[in-house]
Amino acid sequence: MTVRSYVTTVGSLLSSLRPLIGEFAGTRGPDPSRDREDDDDMRRLLLFATITISAALAAGCTATATPATLATGTIVNATLTDEMTMGNGGNTGMGYGGNTGMMGNAGRGLISVDRNSVAVGPVTFVVKNSGLLLHELVVLRTDAAHDKLGANTSEPGKVEETGNVGETGDVNAGDSKTFTVTLAAGHYVLLCNEVGHYAGGMHMAFAVN
Repeated sequence: MTVRSYVTTVGSLLSSLRPLIGEFAGTRGPDPSRDREDDDDMRRLLLFATITISAALAAGCTATATPATLATGTIVNATLTDEMTMGNGGNTGMGYGGNTGMMGNAGRGLISVDRNSVAVGPVTFVVKNSGLLLHELVVLRTDAAHDKLGANTSEPGKVEETGNVGETGDVNAGDSKTFTVTLAAGHYVLLCNEVGHYAGGMHMAFAVN
């Protein structure tokens, strides 16, 4: 319900009460007991009008709040795993880079998501670390392919994070973290940038349309 609707509703209610108020004013006479009865009737009438108007405004407020609820945007569920929890087979689910490299005591890692593209706007990443190692999820906006990010020369074992639009920070094994970012249309990369984890395959392409 809009503000204009509020005004229209309240105005209609008041208009419907005006004849009753006028009738009440015209019936008052010399009998005090009758006047007291009329006063009681008027109080009940005004109480009813107050409750009705309050209900209309409450309904309007509820309707107005709905778009704000919907504006929370898209939810992306992401799971971070490492070879220590993937078994010797080396799972190849969505987001698995397939690269080999040192990642602590594990050789490979995996980022899996329930969707690899979303619409423009607020996006909430719900990230679970199902591995046995420390991980993180970083969201980069970049034109580079997910497996072609440049090495960070000042932090060996990591890649440059130019275009970082949001991240979990460190997520301990078994823990979860949530963060929300507003994403424009473009090409993104999701990665774990703990030392050696990018080289271990923890990166994937992500699109915002």
